[in-house]
Amino acid sequence: MTETNGKIGTVVVVIAILLVVWLIGNNKVESIKKDMQIGNCFVYEVSVGYKGWKNAYYRAQIGSKEYKGVVTLGIPAESMPVFANHWFPFVYNVNDPDQNRVLIEPSDFKKFGISFPDSLAWLKDYISSFNQ
Repeated sequence: MTETNGKIGTVVVVIAILLVVWLIGNNKVESIKKDMQIGNCFVYEVSVGYKGWKNAYYRAQIGSKEYKGVVTLGIPAESMPVFANHWFPFVYNVNDPDQNRVLIEPSDFKKFGISFPDSLAWLKDYISSFNQ
């Protein structure tokens, strides 16, 4: 009985953590959408990080200040190098530019109600979500 309670407790904690992470991510999207501005950012580095997460590091200039960020990509590791040294659309809250996000995958654009641009059609060979 105690072992079962321990497993149930672990599952509850994991679900709670996932819910909090989802709520924080959703809050960021809503914060950006509230006063959204679209610009461009430069992906200057890509790497495989902790637990195999595929990360793209980007920077954008807004006014006189440079903002940097990182986004996790849902792409195969072997495709990572093609994303480096390219410009991508970038959304941010005009009143709080620290709330920002690079748009690379079709799902990124969909979250913000933006059509996927023809200029990024070359990504179709690298992103599986095009086929979904």
